[in-house]
Amino acid sequence: MKKITALLANRTGITCLLVGLVATASPRPAEAKLLDVYAAARGGGVLGWGLNDINPEASDFFKTVHGPGMGAEIGIELLLLNASINFTQLFDTAGPAGTLTQFLLGFDGEIAVDGRKKPQTYLRLGLAGGAALGTHRPVDPPLDNRQVSDKGFVGQATVALDQHLGDVFSIGLEVIPGYHFFFAGGDAPANVGANQSHGMHVMALLSLRAHFEPFK
Repeated sequence: MKKITALLANRTGITCLLVGLVATASPRPAEAKLLDVYAAARGGGVLGWGLNDINPEASDFFKTVHGPGMGAEIGIELLLLNASINFTQLFDTAGPAGTLTQFLLGFDGEIAVDGRKKPQTYLRLGLAGGAALGTHRPVDPPLDNRQVSDKGFVGQATVALDQHLGDVFSIGLEVIPGYHFFFAGGDAPANVGANQSHGMHVMALLSLRAHFEPFK
């Protein structure tokens, strides 16, 4: 009887230990952000491909504008709703090249993945869509329609891993696959004319974010 009792106690102890470990290691939803105003510096790479339906010889925007880039983003998150504006300057061997500006509205959520009582590492997932402006060359401020080579609509998903460095700053790695449908703008190459193109693009970026959460 003593052996049976000891065996059950050992099994109970092991079971409690395993449950504790699983609970600690399992991802936990982060607390919902009532309001988060943020600004970010971002850098990485952009690539894409697409098809011009009317003129097959004309190139898609991302066939011309791709490669390493850097830029900035500002946004506001209310609960899960997220609105943002971002700008990316692309570079080629000669220096600054084309640019991409996006105005996005969508949903953004975070899941704590480090198991700490006060989490610092989050998986961030998002879906967004909106308008975009592209230029084939560096912008001569202020940006106007004359400088825009492509304009249209974008939709994208975001998968990011963020490490919080306290209550204000976080660093993250973002992978952003997206779809674009662009019309030729005022500064479109001569062989594009008034045509349109559509296709996929991907951005892989490192980001440094500053957060302001007044109701945290």
